[in-house]
Amino acid sequence: MAVRCFPGVTVGFPQGGTPRPGKHDWGSPSTSWVIWTTGELRLETASMALFFTPSNRSGAMQAKPLGCLLTAALMPATTPGESPSFVVTTNDPVHSVMRLGFSRPADEDTFVAMAKTAEAAGSRSFVGRRSSVRTSMV
Repeated sequence: MAVRCFPGVTVGFPQGGTPRPGKHDWGSPSTSWVIWTTGELRLETASMALFFTPSNRSGAMQAKPLGCLLTAALMPATTPGESPSFVVTTNDPVHSVMRLGFSRPADEDTFVAMAKTAEAAGSRSFVGRRSSVRTSMV
């Protein structure tokens, strides 16, 4: 099992949570994001599962599973000096949309390539399926 590690990643969630059902333009400047924390993002390459461990681990904070990567869209910087980030969707039933900001441009490039792989695989094998949710729960 190969795992890619991305240090210095900032994770944010949409203010007010993720509305369902329907589509929303998460990359819109009108979307408000709540920055959760910065830490290490790990991506398991076979399943595209995302795990996040905050840098300021107080107590026994373990890696948080974020679901399997489905899509990632570039979100341009909105203020001068700000780095671009990505709006990511996963199959997680609670936090299916998040914003990821990378501290290193090389990590952004690697993540984009992996997101394209996930999107291609998702269009074939994840249609209508949420692998992190048991069938009895759907």
